[in-house]
Amino acid sequence: MEPQPSCVVVTGFGPFRQHLVNPSWEAVKELSKLGLGKDAQAELRTLELPVDYRAVKQRITRIWGDLQPQLTVHVGLDAAARAVLLEQRGRNRSYRETDVRGFRPEGSAAVPEGPEVIESRVDMKALSRRVAVDGVEVTFSRDAGRYVCDYTYYLSLYHGHGCAALIHVPPLSPRLPASLLGRALQVIIQEMLEDVRRPTFKARFPENSTSVIPAKENQLGDCLDGGADLPGNVGEALQAPVSTRQPPRHHRSLGHEPAFSHWSSPDSPLKAKSFPMAVHQRQGANSAVKRQLNSTRNRIAPLSPPSDLHAERVSCQKASKAFSQNTSN
Repeated sequence: MEPQPSCVVVTGFGPFRQHLVNPSWEAVKELSKLGLGKDAQAELRTLELPVDYRAVKQRITRIWGDLQPQLTVHVGLDAAARAVLLEQRGRNRSYRETDVRGFRPEGSAAVPEGPEVIESRVDMKALSRRVAVDGVEVTFSRDAGRYVCDYTYYLSLYHGHGCAALIHVPPLSPRLPASLLGRALQVIIQEMLEDVRRPTFKARFPENSTSVIPAKENQLGDCLDGGADLPGNVGEALQAPVSTRQPPRHHRSLGHEPAFSHWSSPDSPLKAKSFPMAVHQRQGANSAVKRQLNSTRNRIAPLSPPSDLHAERVSCQKASKAFSQNTSN
């Protein structure tokens, strides 16, 4: 196979268990009739994969090594689904169910040395919200099921550096015929291509990510080059000297929720550079309350009698009482 950098590969699966006709491959066949549309600017290549771990591994390696597509989309069946599911991530381990040949991966892993989770470059949650296909519900998922579909997806994400997607389709029915699922695939893949072609960060994180990198490197400051590619005050904070850095207000918009904060400030009540972000926020809130209470106390303090005036009043009361007793005697 010759490299096709402008091609999109879409795969479906063959028969397995009681599913003698696999809806995933039926939908892909309908997509091949429709094409990707005139504006896709990519050649569509379709392929049927067997529900076989070893055969899938060989074919996924060849797809990325020989064709080098800009995107590979795998379509599988979720027999319990009632909607089209866009899978965000592939997982490396826990493949314990046997395939159609009675085989399961050694060590239950797709890539023994690979990371536990790899995420697609496509933001499936956002995509599911903006895609509209009449008669088809589209939603997203973060668990692809630990069977051959998930295994295939992980391998494709691993070899394709996140430029892959997995779509689970429900069983065929009068409400959801193969032709309608094929149309849904066309619309969804067109949107996915827009995501893949859009400039992205060098590293992204689980809610909005390309891949999950090992935990010891999964820190915002380590993954981004000085914030040069980041918008707003995130980039400014990263480029500022360490002694003046402040926690960026919208760091969660990157989809990264670090367990520890690596920011410090000279006037911060907490001097430790590594401290739970929640504690920083709680400390800040407590400080604000204390400042407000102190301000209130300062405003009402003049209304209270001074201590020396109070003592003088007590002394006068004692003298008046003694005078009254002497007079009566």
